[in-house]
Amino acid sequence: MRSVHLQAAIVWIGVSWIGAGLFLAPLIGRGEPAGQRHLVNLIFWVLVVIVAGALIGDYLGIMGLIGKHWFWFGNQGLSYLELGRFWQILFFVGLAVWSLVLLRAFWPTLKALFRQGGSFYSLFRIEHLLWYSTLAVAVIYVFGMIPLASPNPSFTITDFWRWWVVHLWVEWAFETFTAAVTGYFLMSLGLVSRQLVERAVLFEWILILLSGILGTGHHMYWVGE
Repeated sequence: MRSVHLQAAIVWIGVSWIGAGLFLAPLIGRGEPAGQRHLVNLIFWVLVVIVAGALIGDYLGIMGLIGKHWFWFGNQGLSYLELGRFWQILFFVGLAVWSLVLLRAFWPTLKALFRQGGSFYSLFRIEHLLWYSTLAVAVIYVFGMIPLASPNPSFTITDFWRWWVVHLWVEWAFETFTAAVTGYFLMSLGLVSRQLVERAVLFEWILILLSGILGTGHHMYWVGE
């Protein structure tokens, strides 16, 4: 039950971010690109397969009913990272497609904002920051799959990468997305200016990055055991 509770909470939050991004996509991009519906449906079905498969595999793996296939389809036995490797790969695919879907939707606005500013700093508009955070959510999750095809014989190295997911994915990438989404909503409602939002979100990202590194680093004391 603890395994199911932890994984359900993490996936629930992740799916919430996916939903928030898809909701904002047509608002920011002023419309839906061709074929967007099929990609959104793909994300939905990938998530359904992951949730159902992971729950079943988690039980079968713990009960020892899938033998040597526990690593791929069962429970890896790592707290906060119990998903079998196959389900992890599918989850990454879903996140990558999500980031691509948002890029396709955001692209007209991203291009227009860059042309309007015409400088390097034009790449740091709130819409750009929002998409960068989705890319971070997808990419940082990959570090929880090192090595990809088999368990690492060194628990120290395994735990090192596990904490990357716990602190730099859940507590860094997720938070960069939260900050960007919150900032965009506040700006859209006319409560704050674009300039203030972009400065505040960038400053928040700096604090999140520093705290994420510290959060990961404080586990190194115990990993050496």
